[in-house]
Amino acid sequence: MASKKKGIQSDSNQIPLPLTDAAASELERRFQIFHEANPKVWKYFVQFAFEAINAGRTYLGGRLIAERIRWECSVVTVSEDEFKLNDHHTPYYVRKFRKEYPQYANFFRVREVVGDRERDVRTD
Repeated sequence: MASKKKGIQSDSNQIPLPLTDAAASELERRFQIFHEANPKVWKYFVQFAFEAINAGRTYLGGRLIAERIRWECSVVTVSEDEFKLNDHHTPYYVRKFRKEYPQYANFFRVREVVGDRERDVRTD
């Protein structure tokens, strides 16, 4: 069930595991909707990734960035925005980062998700 709080959209529907191709496609679709509705999440993702890169980190987990985004948006930043960054979206942000910044393609450790072999994950 999708919900909207103060201009930020979240998606709280659960996808059953193990993931089938259809479920993976649904996760990708939900990511795209969330990403388009919440451009500041991508801005934070890139900012925090480059902070780590510039601090000399050679690799990082995408979930660490996601947790930092949650922290920034709920504790540090004085903002009216409230949203839920679904853990299922994090791998798509990682893949988007790798695609847009290929020189740092190995910065994030990734696991293959259903559908990676069959198609290029849409992260634009």
